[in-house]
Amino acid sequence: MTSKEKTRIRKKWRRWLQAIGRDIGWLLTSHDVFLAIQEAFKKNKDIRQPTLVYRWITSNYAAQVSTGVRRLVDKDTRTVSLYRLLQDISEHPDVITRRYFVERHIRGSPKEEQADEAELGHHDCDRFTRKGSDEVNKSKLSADQRRLRRDTRRIGTFVDKWIAHRDADQRRFSVPTYADVGEALRDIDQICCEYALLLTGSDMTTWKPVLQYDWREPLRHPWIVR
Repeated sequence: MTSKEKTRIRKKWRRWLQAIGRDIGWLLTSHDVFLAIQEAFKKNKDIRQPTLVYRWITSNYAAQVSTGVRRLVDKDTRTVSLYRLLQDISEHPDVITRRYFVERHIRGSPKEEQADEAELGHHDCDRFTRKGSDEVNKSKLSADQRRLRRDTRRIGTFVDKWIAHRDADQRRFSVPTYADVGEALRDIDQICCEYALLLTGSDMTTWKPVLQYDWREPLRHPWIVR
């Protein structure tokens, strides 16, 4: 593979990463909003009855976030998903080599700091390769793909059997809890942050955006003015 082709693939991966990260950030934000609204309903008895509004909020949340999670682990080769990103990296393990990874750490650093940056680059690279190896470790990629499938299996089944289709016997399938959804989102976020380090050099902790405003403000006012 030529250096030009490798550059093209790396650019594609970074585009995918940004699109996937935005989706994850929105799902994490949606999860936080839902938990806050759920807590408000628990604490305020005046808005619990009739239950239609609460049922409408919960059903829409379940459909939106479950479908979003299902989309992130889609295996279809025509889609952009976190699962497909890991698969594509696994199929081209020589695109991001140890040399490229370390040189990216050094690039732009003052000469007196380059040795320390190179050491840090090798340390970070060891998270994705076998120690001393030059290419991305396919076993790690496979393990992360299995983790994604395991964490989202119940959610994917829920989407397939309850949302996208009405299964003839839905009782055969257990419905994921809100805790299941939250745990799956945290794992997806963690995995995506890890590969942001590989693809961009950014050592992220979460894709969830920090909102610069108080989104709860509309909830503090009557929604219907009499």
